[in-house]
Amino acid sequence: MVTPTRQQLRELVDSMPDSAVPTAFAALSSLAEAVPTAHLEWPPSWFGAINRADGPVRERADLWLADGFGEA
Repeated sequence: MVTPTRQQLRELVDSMPDSAVPTAFAALSSLAEAVPTAHLEWPPSWFGAINRADGPVRERADLWLADGFGEA
């Protein structure tokens, strides 16, 4: 699905003369680098934190929570 703003951007780029493309590309590239990406580290550091060998989660949850479960 294309939002109206993205469609307008595409139309603007398509209407630009070739000589303006490098300048526009540089400007858009710097904007894209400034925006945090959706590509975060996967899996996160806490992923699988309850995979312990000392018993079922249900039986040991209170111990893990008291031990600082989920703290970095």
